[in-house]
Amino acid sequence: MRSGLGDPLTYAGSARIDALDIGERDGGEDVLSWQALTIDEIDFRLGERLLELSVLRLDQPSARVFIAEDQSTNLGELLVEQPAAPEAASEAAPEDEAEPFDIVIGGVRLDGGVLDFTDRSLPLPFAARVQHLRGGISRLSPGQEEPTRVDLEGQVADYGQARINGEVNPWNPLSQAQINLVFENMDIPDLTPYAVQFTGRLIAAGRMDLDLGYVLDDGHLDARNNIVLRDLKLGERFEHPDATNLPLSLAIALLKDSDGVITVDIPVQGSVNDPEFSFGPAIRQALTDILQSIITSPFNLLASLVNGDPEELAKVAFAPGTSEVPPPQRKGLDQLRAALDKRPELAVELPAPYAPDADRPVLQRQQARAAMVERLDQAGIDVANPSLEAPATSEIVEAMFADRYPQRELADVRERFTTAAEDEAPEFDAAAYRKHLATEVTSAQTVTEEDLEALAQDRAEAVRNFILGEGNAPRIEPDRVRSMAPIEVEANGAVVLEIGLAPD
Repeated sequence: MRSGLGDPLTYAGSARIDALDIGERDGGEDVLSWQALTIDEIDFRLGERLLELSVLRLDQPSARVFIAEDQSTNLGELLVEQPAAPEAASEAAPEDEAEPFDIVIGGVRLDGGVLDFTDRSLPLPFAARVQHLRGGISRLSPGQEEPTRVDLEGQVADYGQARINGEVNPWNPLSQAQINLVFENMDIPDLTPYAVQFTGRLIAAGRMDLDLGYVLDDGHLDARNNIVLRDLKLGERFEHPDATNLPLSLAIALLKDSDGVITVDIPVQGSVNDPEFSFGPAIRQALTDILQSIITSPFNLLASLVNGDPEELAKVAFAPGTSEVPPPQRKGLDQLRAALDKRPELAVELPAPYAPDADRPVLQRQQARAAMVERLDQAGIDVANPSLEAPATSEIVEAMFADRYPQRELADVRERFTTAAEDEAPEFDAAAYRKHLATEVTSAQTVTEEDLEALAQDRAEAVRNFILGEGNAPRIEPDRVRSMAPIEVEANGAVVLEIGLAPD
């Protein structure tokens, strides 16, 4: 150290501060401490208003951050408001005293650090501990052109790890920064106090990896948020006014693969200089949009797993009056089965559809034909492919007509299909006559609401049995494929069963 008249103070040397503890006012808990702070080289020149330090080495630093219910912090409590300097004194101050010091720091190295964080301002109290914190920050110098490098890592709780790497302009971080934050094997239930504000549910189980990348360029933020959740399970409900009303259980079932892993990428962009922009709400909105898209178009996601067509996976079109799955529909069901095999927590619901205006006439014709075949058998008549309108079955159909309409004479009906021109023999249109009898016999059949609902149930069961699969096809647990109650639908050439999805 050197100083004298006309000789401004200078100092060249080193410094070490051991066992520092900075506590709260009135003897409260420690806020900041370290075992040792070592500075190997110090160059202080008062005349040049320069303080240059070599790398600051912190051994076993410890910090405690506490946020109270009113959002005040223990760090804020350390600050003491300074009284304003008298105006006269301020005016009389030498001009050079207002000039700032140039402070150059060669870097910061941490080893064995601990950070305790507590937040009581959340709906549920939250606390976390980062230990074994180590790494460093590169050179800090006024006016430096190259960015400052940050490399830190530490252990979170018992089995988690956190890493922070990147570059930042230390004097204007919002103008230029590139930061990557990686959190591995984090216990999700520990994060319930934050998650509950979105989910409205406690987190029962699960672990999480986060890979967050933030690029700031002249105030424009381009953020990449990759989230990997493992074995996530939602717990009981927790009322919160800001909780989403999205069906999260369904979203989780759609996203969770056969290894219990959910992967979500959430990009966020915006200007941090815009007073309307806030990163937290932007993340929430981006996540909401992603989940909304998945939930409103779930078959798009399932189809992407098997290179299929969402429409083919979502619907089965039946011919009126039938419950057989048509061959063109089987491809979509095969792909749906394969997709369900990739999403083991997802179940399908099969509403049983029927369309009275389309199904009833076909069922009536089926009943009429079955009654005709029974009479043929009783009469010992063998007809290949017996039809209600065939000449070979005409007598049987006439008998059926007579039984159904005893008040109407067959001779009068025949007369309606017999024409006679002048001086010509009468002509009988036998084909039109047989078609008329078939129509009349068919319309006389009774198809009840119970018959229509039975057909609907047969359709749902046919789809269910096909999805469950046989042989080498992926086997789906029977309770994941659920036949639902009959439902009346409108037919547009076909009766469509629209497949529903639900968490298992």
